[in-house]
Amino acid sequence: MRYWHGNLWRLTTYYGPQFVKPYVKSNKNDAADAEAICEAMQRPSMCFVPTKTIEQQDIQSLHRIRSQAVARRTALGNQIRGLLIQGHYSQVHSLHS
Repeated sequence: MRYWHGNLWRLTTYYGPQFVKPYVKSNKNDAADAEAICEAMQRPSMCFVPTKTIEQQDIQSLHRIRSQAVARRTALGNQIRGLLIQGHYSQVHSLHS
């Protein structure tokens, strides 16, 4: 995948965390992670994670936005239902009815 950094285009490769994790020797910190990545890069059998195209990233963004909107709607409905029950309203219905 290429990304824009300043005035340079850079080609990046991604390693799956499940492939790098065996090379972490100590506690989780940036230095240990960097050392594990360097160790993993030197292995000839290292697997790369395929990069997503711009279209795939756009679709993933839309799915995230939709799921966040559904979660907010559900939370608001639950909040209203709780307030109505607390106020002794007996007829509380679902959002979908």
